[in-house]
Amino acid sequence: MRSPNKSKYLNQSISTCLKAVISQEYGVWCGSVPALNGCHTWGDSYEHLLEMLQDAVQAWLEVL
Repeated sequence: MRSPNKSKYLNQSISTCLKAVISQEYGVWCGSVPALNGCHTWGDSYEHLLEMLQDAVQAWLEVL
């Protein structure tokens, strides 16, 4: 018998590498993921931008 949680676990364990284009403009860090059309964000610091990029990618993938 198949466990109902097994497919959920497998979906969560899949990881993917995506390249992000990062720049700093006027004191604001900007980032986009070219492989995900329209996936752009910004942050007050480099670390903040990385967090925001993770959120943006997750949100973009959830919309699919």
